[in-house]
Amino acid sequence: MNYYAQMASPLGDMLLQATTTGLAGLYFVDQKDAPIMAGVQPPKARFTDPRAGLKDGAPISRFKVLLQAAHKAPIQAESPDLFTDSRPEVSSSSVSRPVASGLGSSFQGEDDAVSVTEEPPVLQPRLDQRRSGAQCGPLVWQQTEIPPDVQGRIEEARNQLDEYFSGRRQNFDLELDLAARGTPFQRTIWQALLKVPYGKVLTYGELGRQAGLPAGHGRAIGSAVGRNPLTIIVPCHRIVASGALLNGYSGGLHRKLALLQLEGVACAAG
Repeated sequence: MNYYAQMASPLGDMLLQATTTGLAGLYFVDQKDAPIMAGVQPPKARFTDPRAGLKDGAPISRFKVLLQAAHKAPIQAESPDLFTDSRPEVSSSSVSRPVASGLGSSFQGEDDAVSVTEEPPVLQPRLDQRRSGAQCGPLVWQQTEIPPDVQGRIEEARNQLDEYFSGRRQNFDLELDLAARGTPFQRTIWQALLKVPYGKVLTYGELGRQAGLPAGHGRAIGSAVGRNPLTIIVPCHRIVASGALLNGYSGGLHRKLALLQLEGVACAAG
């Protein structure tokens, strides 16, 4: 049985889903593939186009990750709109049970793309997430009787997300219940997503190679990434298109940009 709780986050209301085995879903409530259920306040609008989104009047789908051409130096330039110069200390913890999946870009992927895997410096974005205090609101439970272990899992997920948004956590240490979700191919891609580190960016082709796939699977990889039911925790926001373009994200490209920015990845209109 699935159990649900809703909470506010710096990027909008989110719905957490868990079973007695582990965390099974994490959605922004206004993304088009989020569960619609009684007790969840319906959003004013639900996203229908994963490529939609504007930043300072420019389409975010045309934003690029800023790295030097050889992709050996950290970042070519910093956008004053996105970053300050401070570099906070960030504690990390490891993913102990990499089981699978997140939300993400529901559009075609691309093979044989430009490498953007060099780790950028951790820069402090000008986001409200960095202020002191809680970043996520209290949990609003959608059922009245919740097993204690399930309640504990959802509460721990909420706490770790709060730490992530405040810049105090780079990796998640949560039990995930995704083994029965999706197709074997999708689960292979979700497993590969779990290995993409904080602050690093891969293209669809690079993700496929990390998953042990030959060239030519770009569309299937993009579809699998878009089927990911655990946004942020399974970091599909770290996957970009050929040429380091942000391209698309099921939760809205403004959120993909904000998540990359939070992790110190510099992006700007190409």
